[in-house]
Amino acid sequence: MARSINIRHTPAPPKRIDVVDVARGAAIAAMVVYHLVWDLGFFGLIDADVAASEPMRWASRAIASAFLFIAGVSAALAHRGRFSPRAFRSQFVKIALGAAAVTIVTSYALPQAPVTFGILHALAVGTLLAAPFARMHWEPALIAGAAVVALPMVWRSPALDDPLWQWLGLGAALPSTVDWRPVFPWVGVMLLGVAAARTLTGQAFLIRSATWRAEGGAARLLALAGRWSLWIYLAHQPVLVAIVYVIATLAGAPAPGLAGGGDFVPACVEQCKAAGAEAARCETSCRCVADRIGADPSWRVAARTEEGRRAALTAASEACGVAR
Repeated sequence: MARSINIRHTPAPPKRIDVVDVARGAAIAAMVVYHLVWDLGFFGLIDADVAASEPMRWASRAIASAFLFIAGVSAALAHRGRFSPRAFRSQFVKIALGAAAVTIVTSYALPQAPVTFGILHALAVGTLLAAPFARMHWEPALIAGAAVVALPMVWRSPALDDPLWQWLGLGAALPSTVDWRPVFPWVGVMLLGVAAARTLTGQAFLIRSATWRAEGGAARLLALAGRWSLWIYLAHQPVLVAIVYVIATLAGAPAPGLAGGGDFVPACVEQCKAAGAEAARCETSCRCVADRIGADPSWRVAARTEEGRRAALTAASEACGVAR
């Protein structure tokens, strides 16, 4: 009688790990909250300086770092086992098209502060650069990631301020934009995520986590958001802007003007008179500057950063004929 043979199959690794999806979902949720605060200030429902405050700037950096770090972990997971060139190309193309859409839309809606290289642009470049590291040991990814993060802290060159190279992040000047995540240092954060996932500790953690399932309403919701993070990122700001705009209109919230507008006009008038212009002309011209920036959403957005504020003031001053 033939003996039956009991063949045990090793289960294939899951296509998705819930703990990673939940982490990505938490990062995208934090990003939505940050943008909601920004929008509330932009439309005058809260103090306009809240979103531009130092704590909120650090929050923005922390959220972007978490998002890119988790993307690096995901890149390492995507290359475990059999690599699928078709799936890789599809993912890259979706991210690249999303980045291009953000640039096109913001160039039209916010011509003074378009997104020329934001977090999706960094994610697209990082997806390409992370691919070879995701199949190596963790040391090369750690060294490369640390170098990319550290280089702009110790070396920059005005020669790289040209728009052709500015996306590298090694120039001396900062562009006027609402989202600036150049290759250096931000792609380095993604490579550090690859390194973390490739270490023995990281792999052991992911193996243990593979059996965990997101249960409960909040966990399942975050996991779902993590799986659809790209589409949520692309859609959330138009939706938030529309909702907040309607609320601000119904509430009669005043349109936000020039950041620091209360002190701007008197200081501008004094500077204008010091340049030799008549007081009446200076008063008119300086109020013109404040009104122009207050009436133009693109200039108001640009004025959120110091570089953007200087560019906005220069452009508005020239248009209004302020003596400088």
